[in-house]
Amino acid sequence: MNLPPKDLLYGVAPRILIDCASQLHETGEDFSLEDFCKAIGAPSHEAMPVIDQLVKDGFMIAIGVDKSMFQPTKKMAQLALAKVTNGISRHQADQFLIEVLQKAHLINSDPDTYQFHVGCIVVFGSYLGDKDILGDLDLGVSLTSVAKKREEDNRWTLERIRESISREKRVMSHLRLRRPAFISLHGLSEVLSLETPYRVVFGTLPEVG
Repeated sequence: MNLPPKDLLYGVAPRILIDCASQLHETGEDFSLEDFCKAIGAPSHEAMPVIDQLVKDGFMIAIGVDKSMFQPTKKMAQLALAKVTNGISRHQADQFLIEVLQKAHLINSDPDTYQFHVGCIVVFGSYLGDKDILGDLDLGVSLTSVAKKREEDNRWTLERIRESISREKRVMSHLRLRRPAFISLHGLSEVLSLETPYRVVFGTLPEVG
């Protein structure tokens, strides 16, 4: 899901609404009007019209006898991952996807340099639709470290953990083609947890269990 930067959604700036959804989604729990007001940074009389629209459009469900509590839906989780962008053409998205898959093959062919293996890439979001203009190219990626353990020390020290995290970020940056405004990468587990439609475009899904 992507929101144009110049358009208000339910009278709220896109970045504020995304941040609000992210805060509420992170808890994974039902929330009250007070919780929503804190997340969006507005008093109740300003927040209630926004809540009414979010409920109407399926981002959350009013629950309880007096409907004073709210349950976030999968659509709220998608809003939490949304980006603010003017979008790209489908042709651009196709070209970016080709380049990302080429980069994934390159990474897997040179484990000594990258020290990570790309196990699976899925595409989801607006790319699966039929619109000519997409928000961006949404991808879920599964990476596995293939770094060799040092013979003298098989323990994962804090220094080695930091080094691994740094390498993983660099690999993700390579896969993103250094185009964060056009390519949005997410962990594959995050995408699967949303239960949103997706299509495998590289590798295979990891086995569960």
